[in-house]
Amino acid sequence: MSAYFRMKQNTRLRLEQGFFIIVVLIVLGLLVRGHSRIERLSPFPIKGAFKKNSRKELDAYIIKQSELDPQIVRDMASKFISDEEILNKFYILATQDDRVGLFKLTSEF
Repeated sequence: MSAYFRMKQNTRLRLEQGFFIIVVLIVLGLLVRGHSRIERLSPFPIKGAFKKNSRKELDAYIIKQSELDPQIVRDMASKFISDEEILNKFYILATQDDRVGLFKLTSEF
C-alpha cells in the first residue's frame, strides 16, 4: 500500500485541500489570462486594420478596372469613411473617372 493511504486522516485532508487550492488558483489564472486576451481583441485595432485593408482594396479596384462603377467606389469608401459629403466626392470623382483625384482623396483619409 502506498504512503498516501497510510497517512493520518488530518494529513490526508490537508493534502487534498492544498491540491484543491492549487487547482482553483490555476483555473483562476487561466480565466484572467483569457479575459486579457479578449480585451486585446477590442474593436479599435481591428477597425484600424480594416481601414488599411479597405483602402488597399479600393486602390486595387481603381487601378485594375478599366471603367469605374461610382456606386462600388462609394460603397468601398464607406467602409472607412462615414462622412456623407466625402463619400459624395468619391462618387463624383468616380463618375468623372478621375483616378488621380481618387488616389489623393483616399490618401487623405
